Amino acid sequence: MRTNPNLPSTHEEKLALRDALTSGPRYVVSSEVTVVVLDEEQVRREALAKIDEVRFSDPAAAERVRADVRGDTASALSFLADPGRVLAGVAGVHGRDAGHTVRTGGATAS
Repeated sequence: MRTNPNLPSTHEEKLALRDALTSGPRYVVSSEVTVVVLDEEQVRREALAKIDEVRFSDPAAAERVRADVRGDTASALSFLADPGRVLAGVAGVHGRDAGHTVRTGGATAS
């Protein structure tokens, strides 16, 4: 997850952030996005390119992710999704945790 780029720089700001992170109010922000994939191969290529930019501590894990992405568009979308960016850059907000799921289905046009 990417965090707010405006992290505190002074000692006082760091203490305030620590206090907020340990005892401040927390909010769960939920959203759902339905997408239509127009080109599955392009989505997989995008995911594979992003995998190449990420540092994996275990090369075997990176290869497992590549194999998943090559064989499954939902896996590719999952790797590309970045729920931590939903409120990135918003002053006064610091992302704590983020997660997501990707499933097939969803509403169809009528």
